Amino acid sequence: MTAEVAILNKKAVAIAADSAITIQGESGPKIFTSANKIFQLSKYHPVGIMVYQNSQFMGIPWETIIKIYRNQINKKSFKNLYNYADDFLNFLRNNEFLFKENQKIDYLKQTIYQSYNKILSDISDDLDEMIKSRREKDFEITKENFNSILNKILDEVIDTHYKLWKEATEIEQIKQNPDILDQIKNNYKEIIVELKNETFSSFKLTNVQSRKLTDIAFSTLTKFPERTVEYDFGFNYSGLVFVGYGEQEIFPAIKTYRVEGIILNMLKCREESKHKISFESSAAIFPFAQHEMVYSFMEGIDPAYQSWIINNFLGFIIEYPKIILNVIDELNSSQKQKYLKKIQRVASEEARDRISKITDYSTEHFVQPIIDTVETLPKPELASMAESLVNLTNLRRKISLKAETVGGPIDVAVISKGDGFIWIKRKHYFKSELNHHFFDTYYKEGAQDETKESNERNI
Repeated sequence: MTAEVAILNKKAVAIAADSAITIQGESGPKIFTSANKIFQLSKYHPVGIMVYQNSQFMGIPWETIIKIYRNQINKKSFKNLYNYADDFLNFLRNNEFLFKENQKIDYLKQTIYQSYNKILSDISDDLDEMIKSRREKDFEITKENFNSILNKILDEVIDTHYKLWKEATEIEQIKQNPDILDQIKNNYKEIIVELKNETFSSFKLTNVQSRKLTDIAFSTLTKFPERTVEYDFGFNYSGLVFVGYGEQEIFPAIKTYRVEGIILNMLKCREESKHKISFESSAAIFPFAQHEMVYSFMEGIDPAYQSWIINNFLGFIIEYPKIILNVIDELNSSQKQKYLKKIQRVASEEARDRISKITDYSTEHFVQPIIDTVETLPKPELASMAESLVNLTNLRRKISLKAETVGGPIDVAVISKGDGFIWIKRKHYFKSELNHHFFDTYYKEGAQDETKESNERNI
């Protein structure tokens, strides 16, 4: 995993990231603390990119992809930061040199297997729970009623997943060009049917179940569930954070994406957030990946603890009228039920109003004072704050019993309109004094171009 943060004000944007990376091996996860997650998107313009979650895309390290793109655009610039992000995504989408058909099929299989295995896991869990419940009630489990139970669970689990994906949002590229979906179905239907038959070979699927599983497979390739839905996507996605300035921007901007893979020339990606510093919004803080400690610092409470308190508070408000009415002997059961519905409705509305006031209090007394301070910070303090916020997560992981998925050296950079991309802290896997040629040739191509232009002007 990762801890990353971007802090923006009118002067600059500071970005920081840890160096931990988790590799899933046959014997379990292995954590390394030497990964690079911050990169210059251009050698010549004030634009950077951070990567979190998956360090590879379609089997190729992001570092390699980003540096190939950087060499390709050379001195090319865009009017605003969002144009840089769009151009980079188009580079991914249309790059047949990097992403071959066999890589796309591997991505397809991995994505569908992940979705199908989640269904199998839910079936197994529900079946174990059902059998346990029946045994506790001394119900005999025969072959006949076991098959009946299994078929019922199959129906319920498949239908739950089917509805989840049915309500999911199609990616923008398919909204703009629906023909892509037909192309995917025509090109990959046989592979998907083969994966389905292989995964569910131990079940006798009905035609309806089989059709729903096929639809689920296509949806996992072309849709994103709503953000409010908790769904296990594993490690099969990457987060991309674009930060910096376009040619016509005087204040920094940020835009983030979730990127999964490519099928045909369709890039499965979703915009997660975007923000531009302006006269109306002059400071912002964005944490990524493992962001709990940053939210705790900003809001004065751990987000998981806050969620637990709110859910328990709402549960108490809904149940409390029932407790009160049950001890009033003067009311019969129908009267109690009548009053209960009215009281619960009013109590629920009042509780949500109270929660809204609590949130407003947190914003006013915790979040906003920090944002007001960030607005005035000079560039060195921006960098120091970004590093400190990543360190908070690092410290929290060190003193917990969980795996230290955040750690290693913290890379810090500041991007400003005048100075461009400036490294404040940066680890190297090599010694700079032994590799002068690297630094001598870093801007060599650009320097040659400038010399050529200068000579042409002199002629």
